[in-house]
Amino acid sequence: MPVLTAAAIVLLVTGAAIYLVIVYNGLVRLQNEIGRAWANIDVLLKQRHDEVPNLVACVKGYMDHERQTLEAVTLARAASINAASIPQKAQADALLTSALRSFLWWRSGIRSSRPTRIFRRCRIASPNWRSESPTGASFLTTTSTPTTRVSHSSPKSSWRG
Repeated sequence: MPVLTAAAIVLLVTGAAIYLVIVYNGLVRLQNEIGRAWANIDVLLKQRHDEVPNLVACVKGYMDHERQTLEAVTLARAASINAASIPQKAQADALLTSALRSFLWWRSGIRSSRPTRIFRRCRIASPNWRSESPTGASFLTTTSTPTTRVSHSSPKSSWRG
C-alpha cells in the first residue's frame, strides 16, 4: 500500500504542477495579448496624430475658399454702394448678385467644386481615414481571446512588467 500511496502523491503533485504550468502559460499569453493590444492602440493613436496635418490642410483649403468668397461679396457690395452712374450700378449689382449667389450656394449645403476637390484629395492621400489598423482590422479583433478579458486591464497593470 505504501507504494500505491506514494504513486498517488507523485501523480497528484505532477498533476498540480502541470495545472500550475498551464495557468502560468495562460497568464503569460494574456499578458502578451494585452501588450499587443496596447501596442495596436499606440499605432492607431500615432496614425491619428499623423493625420492632423492633412486635416489642417483641408481646413485651410476650405478657409481660403470661404475667405475668397466673403471678400468677393464685400468688394461687390462696396462697388455697388460706391457706383455713381446707372450703368456702373447695374454692373455692380450684377457683380454683387453673382458673388451672393456663390456665397448662398456654398452656405445652402451645396458644396463648391474647389473645396470638395481639396477634401477628396485629402481623403485619397490618407489611407487611414477611418482610423483602421494597417491590416484593416480593429485592434480588438487582432487578439485571439475574447476582448472582455483584455478590456478590464489598464496600461499600468501591476503584473504587466
